[in-house]
Amino acid sequence: MTRDEQYHILSDFFVDIYASILIFKGIHEARGSKESIDFLDDWHERMSLLVMTYCVLSKDIEKIEKLYFLTATLLKQNPKATQPHRKMILSTFPDFEETLTEIEDHVINLDSQKDFYDLTTEEQKEYFLSMAKNLGMDPDDPQGEHHEFLKIGFANYDPTNIMKNCEHLFVHYRPGGILAQSLRMHSLGGMHLLICLKHKHIQGTGNLLIQLYDSTGSYDFGNSFKQSNCDNCTDCKPREDSWSWSLKWYSKEVERHKTLLKKYRF
Repeated sequence: MTRDEQYHILSDFFVDIYASILIFKGIHEARGSKESIDFLDDWHERMSLLVMTYCVLSKDIEKIEKLYFLTATLLKQNPKATQPHRKMILSTFPDFEETLTEIEDHVINLDSQKDFYDLTTEEQKEYFLSMAKNLGMDPDDPQGEHHEFLKIGFANYDPTNIMKNCEHLFVHYRPGGILAQSLRMHSLGGMHLLICLKHKHIQGTGNLLIQLYDSTGSYDFGNSFKQSNCDNCTDCKPREDSWSWSLKWYSKEVERHKTLLKKYRF
């Protein structure tokens, strides 16, 4: 594309895949693939600066902000990660300095959150929603490529409406896929399990958890977890009305039941 001077196509393509490149880089770093990472570092640094140069010359503000945001996610590993891009942008847009600083501060604040568990469930969802949009994925856009996938992930985020019905019910999240890795969101993709901890009943779904639990009114009526296991159970113990699920509570419960959960391989 550079040989044919198709920089507009290159910039569209690179900005779209840059998040995936960073994910790929992180996976290989975790695996200790140093040679692959050194090569990838050199390539993506050169390519991102080339694309940023084109975006600046073409005055594409939207792509400049998105590419700068993605580059800023590297600041924790490399405090100088944004310097070449910053210099390039300010050479043409000197009034853009405050905006660039705000982007960096936003990323740093997200990254240095003292305890994500201390946020309310709604605040956590807002965080993931913001991250998704910054990566070019808008759950609110029905025409978006990942709309249905994200919609299900956010709908499954908090299973209070299921688990409040009995203290023996437990939802175990097993996220999967590149989007889940990108957002690091527990309810995205994969196969999630609904378990009765007392009687060891279990069912899994990659779709909506509430439909797995109760299929009343649907074509699958009678085959849901509730109809199959709960409706005639004499050991049902509803939780207190004030009880609600939280990510902090969930993390502790996963550790508490880890021996049992390891037995279920889906």
